[in-house]
Amino acid sequence: MASLVPTDMLLQISDLAEVLQLLRRYGYSGVSYYNLGLFLGLSPNTMHLIEADHRGDTGRCLSECLSKWLLKADDVQKKGGRPSIYSLVSALRELGENGVAHEIDMETKLIKDMILPTNVQGEALLIEIKEAVCNDYQILKAFAEILCKVTATAEIGSTITKEYRKTYCIGESIQANDANGLKIFLPMNVTSEFKMMRLKFGQTFFKVGSIMMNNPQSLSIDNIKSVLRTYDKTLRPQVAQCQDLREVLELVCDNCQLDDISMLEFFVNEFNIEEAKVVIKEYKKAIEELKEIKLNQCLNETVSYASPLKCEIITIIVDKDANESTLSDVQRMSSALFKNSSQHVRLYVIRDGNSFTITCSFPLILSEQLITAALNNIDVLKENKVKRLTIGYCTVYEEIMRMKETAESFEKEVKSFQETQQKKLNVYIAENEKLTTKAIEAKHLLQEKESHLTECEEESMIIKQKAESLKEALDSKNKMLTASITESERFQAENEKLKEINKLLEEWLALFQSEKEKIKQYAEKPIVGKIEEQGREAQLATQREMEVEIKSLKREIKQKDDKIKEVQGKDFLLFEDDIYGNIIIDHPLIIKIVQSRQFQRLKKISTLGYTYENKTKANYTKLQHSIGMYYFAGEYVKQLQRKQPELNITESDVLCVQIAALCFNLGVGPFSHIFGLFLKEICQKQHTEKPWDNFSEASVNMFQYMLEDNEDLMDSFRRYFNNPREDITFITELMREERKMQCIQDKEFLYEIILNESQMNVKVIDYTTRDAAVLGAKINFKWRVFLAKVYVLRCDDGKLHICFHEDDLETYNDFFSTHSRLYRDLYYVRKIRIVALMIKVMLTRADNTELIQDTNSKVTISDAARSMVAYTQLTDSVLTLIRQSVKDPLVQVLLDCLDESKFIAEIGYIIPPEDWNKNPDDLKEAIVKATGIDEIECNLIIDLVLNGYEGNETWTQYYYRDDDSTGKWTDRWAQERYHANLPWRVFFVSGDRGLIKTVQE
Repeated sequence: MASLVPTDMLLQISDLAEVLQLLRRYGYSGVSYYNLGLFLGLSPNTMHLIEADHRGDTGRCLSECLSKWLLKADDVQKKGGRPSIYSLVSALRELGENGVAHEIDMETKLIKDMILPTNVQGEALLIEIKEAVCNDYQILKAFAEILCKVTATAEIGSTITKEYRKTYCIGESIQANDANGLKIFLPMNVTSEFKMMRLKFGQTFFKVGSIMMNNPQSLSIDNIKSVLRTYDKTLRPQVAQCQDLREVLELVCDNCQLDDISMLEFFVNEFNIEEAKVVIKEYKKAIEELKEIKLNQCLNETVSYASPLKCEIITIIVDKDANESTLSDVQRMSSALFKNSSQHVRLYVIRDGNSFTITCSFPLILSEQLITAALNNIDVLKENKVKRLTIGYCTVYEEIMRMKETAESFEKEVKSFQETQQKKLNVYIAENEKLTTKAIEAKHLLQEKESHLTECEEESMIIKQKAESLKEALDSKNKMLTASITESERFQAENEKLKEINKLLEEWLALFQSEKEKIKQYAEKPIVGKIEEQGREAQLATQREMEVEIKSLKREIKQKDDKIKEVQGKDFLLFEDDIYGNIIIDHPLIIKIVQSRQFQRLKKISTLGYTYENKTKANYTKLQHSIGMYYFAGEYVKQLQRKQPELNITESDVLCVQIAALCFNLGVGPFSHIFGLFLKEICQKQHTEKPWDNFSEASVNMFQYMLEDNEDLMDSFRRYFNNPREDITFITELMREERKMQCIQDKEFLYEIILNESQMNVKVIDYTTRDAAVLGAKINFKWRVFLAKVYVLRCDDGKLHICFHEDDLETYNDFFSTHSRLYRDLYYVRKIRIVALMIKVMLTRADNTELIQDTNSKVTISDAARSMVAYTQLTDSVLTLIRQSVKDPLVQVLLDCLDESKFIAEIGYIIPPEDWNKNPDDLKEAIVKATGIDEIECNLIIDLVLNGYEGNETWTQYYYRDDDSTGKWTDRWAQERYHANLPWRVFFVSGDRGLIKTVQE
């Protein structure tokens, strides 16, 4: 941070990263960023906007605050002073962060004084530095490192560092090496000291043994052997073989180390042999001198020279003529020294010339980039026959090569063995030829040779088979590796696509910013007329909305990018969705639910029934609708979790909401809502209760059956939930339109995500957005902007509710207007309703035939709705069963008409007056009475056209104002744009034209 170190120099926006690093280095957390901004001179409005844009993200808020300050927003020069280290330190002190302010001030003051030594203070400081260096030359290195941090003195610092290394770091015991970690070459005299100490070790045992054998007070050998047997059970066999004191002492010597002869010392003290105690004392003094004076000095000087940017791996290299005992002594004693000086040192002791390694040193902050670059160049490593690549403590490339090395090694062994056997075979053949003339005398010998030859051939065949098996395994591994690389390339392509979208969005954002500046300049001109002002306000509102959506899109792209990286190598499902883009499902529990047969049933149920007869795009299924609800609900609850951590939304809560949204449609019948009309008519005719009041109850029943039918699914619930039974109950309550249990306290808002009183929920938003796309209708509602503006607040009933912003009422009413347009232009288009009613007639007339397989027998279509075993098999394909098994002529004719796109006709309609209090059954009875033909009632259909606002008088929604106060929309919420009474259409299913004309009249 060369440009900002002197406190009297101005800071620029390019210094933002250094300022943040400086604050973090001295322990500033950033929690009090709001007050810091005020002390720096920023206005409360600016701080409020920063807080609103990045609510809950303290690090981002601090970064934005410092950016505004460095850009001199709000004229900070007149309030908090020019952006400089001095003004930052002053603000920190006013904030009460005196410790941080002091450390920053001391660092910058020290470096400034060193840069500007022309004043008296600087000269005095240099004199003090010279005196300190004279007392301890290692201080010169620290001084050079400080100089290297500043651009103005970096060259001087580099020169001092080089001279320091030439003067103090060249010797036979200290050598800088760019190997993996730090290499220490022990001087020959140190290695010789180890050899001499090993001799002294043997001499000590010899002297003590001689003293003990000549000491009349020595205990018997049996006593010593008894102690050794008790000390270590593994020594018992060796102790039993010892015949005299000399052999016992040899065993004790084998179990002592160069720096640890405590076992020998124990026996000397136990026998109280004073002369031997002197010998022990002299040896311990000699070993301490070797450790503390010679070895410790050598290693510590070298370690103190090591750079902190290198991995803490130390390799001690001794003379290649050193034996194993010397290696063991060096490693043991060095490890003891490093244990006291560092807790993070990996130590290796090798002979000089035993290995060949090429290693580069690098700053730790580059580790991740280096690892990524290495992974992208695996092929290059293979071509250059690299056996192992290690970056820091991470082995990037080893496992596959190890397999290949093992295979190659095994192949070499097989080849070597075959060559050996071939040589033996040649020898045997030669011997056989030589012994031909002596066949009689060597008959038995020849038989033995032939037998041995056969065994060798069999052994060779076995080895060949093993080699082929290993080769097949290697080929399999290579195929798996190829598949993994292909999958990785696919993810990279997807990532590139997302990056292109991100780049396009950034261009849009730049364009919008440009437009915003134009509008701002235009707004400063005199305003002429009320209409122009309203137009500019509308344009600004649109601008703000687009900015919010673009930010949301960029956040979503980053999340999907992270998701793609996360799911590499894991099991996942990928769905290409027309509304949300690629949806990745990687949670094992969600994957099992999606793969169950109860959920896969939705793939065969069309969301819009037979609407695609008129609209070819209307062919999406309930499975697609369910996946969309799962994704939207997950984004909904995660957004609240991220924006409002005080709500204490747990990961279990998120998973429960996602599962409830995913399984909400499990109970939908064939052709969706047509099946509901069929059940209602059948139950009225049979005077029986419906199997369930609404589809949500059927979905709950199917969800519970899914858990019973899939044992591994229930095991997954136990694995991912602490209280699976309670969480399953919570999920079913989230799915129900009419709840049976009271909401969990302070979690009421979670029940309003999938279903709520306002109809502005995940279910309605998802299918309305999809159906508007089918119709080609332009919809102004943006779901990302919607989520960005939703908050949970405590309302006047004392409960936490989802609240929308007060200014967005018109946006939501426009959404309901679009929803109503779908009823008019899609759901209740005459041709589409005719097809729906034809299907309902076929289902009704076919209900006398048992078509659907239940547990033990077949049942009718209406009875199948009462058994989830049978209901699981009930899909849109029921029409195929009806054609094959139902003999009703009218049903077959209707099926033919459906196949040939010939539909029944509407014979008329009525528009009920305002005070109309009749129902469709009353109209049926009137027509039957007027014609005098009772048989026509079953073929007479009265279809009420709906507009999507039915029940809107009970719809309500909480909202919040800019001051965080709340209110509730009732009269102004979801208002109809037109109030004309809708018609009742009359259809008559018959092939008798005369009868049709009579009914029509």
